[in-house]
Amino acid sequence: MAAADEGDDRIRPAAGLHLGINDRWMGRMFYYGRSNGPVTESTMAVGGGYRYPVFKHFRGNAGLSILMEQTEIYFSDYPEESGVVRQWNFGGAFGVSYDVQKFKPLYLSFGLDMHVYFAGTAGLYLTVARKQFLSMAAGVQF
Repeated sequence: MAAADEGDDRIRPAAGLHLGINDRWMGRMFYYGRSNGPVTESTMAVGGGYRYPVFKHFRGNAGLSILMEQTEIYFSDYPEESGVVRQWNFGGAFGVSYDVQKFKPLYLSFGLDMHVYFAGTAGLYLTVARKQFLSMAAGVQF
C-alpha cells in the first residue's frame, strides 16, 4: 500500500512493491494513475539502492530511480485527435523507513521515499521534479 505526492499537495493512492536482498540492497516500485474525462495518466517509479542503519529500527536508503509517465487522450467522437505521450526520466531515490521486528519471519515496514529528477532539459537550469511516496510493506523475510 502506498500514497503518492507530486508536489501539488494532493495525495494519490498508489500500489507499491518492495524487494530486499541481504538486508542491505533494496528495490521499490510505485504505480499510480488517474482518469479525468478523456485524459488518463499513469506513473511508475522504480528505484533501487543501498539501505543503511540510522538507529534502532530506522533505516535510510539512497540509490537511483527511473520514472515512466504516460498520458493518453482519447476522444471517441474524434479518434484522429487522440494520442499518447510517454516520458522517461532518471534520478535519485532517497528515503527512510521504520522496520517492525516483532513478527519474525514476517516483515512489516513503514517508509517515506523521495525520488528527485531533473525536469527534462531544464536540468541545465537546475530545475528538478520530485515524487514522494508514503508506504507500508508487508511480507516474509528469507
